[in-house]
Amino acid sequence: MPDPLNVPLTPPRVPFTDPRTGNISREWYMFFFSLFRTVGGSSQSLNDLQKAPLQGDLIAQTTELSKQIESLAAEPSPMQLLAQIADIQNQLDALKLQVRPELGSMASVQQDNTRFIGYSLEPSPDVVYSPGVTAWNSDDGTLDVGLYGGSVLQVGQENHYYAKNTSGATIVNGSPVMFTGTVGASGKLTFGLAVADGSVPSEYMMGAVTQDVANNAFGYVTSFGLVRGFNTTGTPVGEVWADGDLLYFDPATPGTWTKFKPAAPSITVPVAVVVNAASGGAGSIFMRMELSESLSSLQDVNIASVANNHTLVYKLANNRWENRAPVDAREDLGLGTGTPTNGQILIGNGTKFLTASVTAGANIAVTPGAGSLTIATTGASGSFTADSGETITVIDGVITSIV
Repeated sequence: MPDPLNVPLTPPRVPFTDPRTGNISREWYMFFFSLFRTVGGSSQSLNDLQKAPLQGDLIAQTTELSKQIESLAAEPSPMQLLAQIADIQNQLDALKLQVRPELGSMASVQQDNTRFIGYSLEPSPDVVYSPGVTAWNSDDGTLDVGLYGGSVLQVGQENHYYAKNTSGATIVNGSPVMFTGTVGASGKLTFGLAVADGSVPSEYMMGAVTQDVANNAFGYVTSFGLVRGFNTTGTPVGEVWADGDLLYFDPATPGTWTKFKPAAPSITVPVAVVVNAASGGAGSIFMRMELSESLSSLQDVNIASVANNHTLVYKLANNRWENRAPVDAREDLGLGTGTPTNGQILIGNGTKFLTASVTAGANIAVTPGAGSLTIATTGASGSFTADSGETITVIDGVITSIV
């Protein structure tokens, strides 16, 4: 910067204001402009201005300097003028020494200085989303966040998994998928097409992919929220869908949908609803993943070693329901314990039994006694009445009812 003492600046010897316009005269304007350039005003870059001090009342300081410059209109001597210029320059130099800290990254601004960030409610032109880009979605009333692969997350209205497709082939947008494993220490899950025929527990079901995901690539799976951009007319699976139809994982074909409720043991819980039944990329469904409950998963039921014809009984000692074999079911009905052989049938409460011989088609009355009720022939049938009034019916050697 040139030394102001070596610059011959002389104030003009004309009135400060132009009597014709009432504005500052051209001569004084040029003088102040030259003075401004001399003291370095035009040499500061935008970066220098950003580093200008924030502390103190700069407006007051600037006003004071302006008043000092205006006082030059009194036509001081050249020495007085040069002294004032030097003083002004010293003050400006002092202000430059008080450098404000750099703003730094956006993260530090948010942490230390920024109270909030406002978004345009109607961004124009339309936002092109890429990972990390956010904008206000006026249609859904929330923020949109750009994700990998062209996906967009509606904040607070969707839940996603970010997982790896290990199915062996590309899984297309909108397909139901299930959990298949993990990717080591990465913290990521793996997924494949959903198998809903009951051979895989419902706890493994995840939701629907929200984009095409190539084999061994990562992508997003929606467990709650809108899944857009695929054919939702039902045509690809030979059905006809309409807005509002409930959808199930199709047990017949892994990774597909059906609007018809499957039969047990297939997964029978509806997990999606058709929002817009449309072809091409215009269709959409709303995903609400829910587990399909099974009897064995209830907290007061204990199922173990299930076999054909097992029944469910409540065991007070264990405070739960348990599966029992048919031979044990006789005990729960008040019949005798043990295993019948050669047509022998045990009845009673475990301490007393009824004894009689039953002939084919006979109706007999019996009285309590020790021992067993023995059917004379394996194929014997008939009925008899116990002393307590129950009618016991036997067909082909098997008790079929107790009334």
